[in-house]
Amino acid sequence: SGGNKRKLSLALALVGEPACIFLDEPSSGMDAVSRRRMWDCIADVAKRRTIVLTSHVMEEIEASFRCL
Repeated sequence: SGGNKRKLSLALALVGEPACIFLDEPSSGMDAVSRRRMWDCIADVAKRRTIVLTSHVMEEIEASFRCL
């Protein structure tokens, strides 16, 4: 499914522990539980690395800033 592809893409982006990660609408196609887990993961990674992301869902972007 599209959500599983997004999860795999995020995992692949994190494997090499790059200093900067670019994510283009990382939560599109995910169910609510997977979306919440993914954003928790992104918030945790953002403490140690730079993350640049895009999203059409402003609530998610605003929530991610509150996590930092």
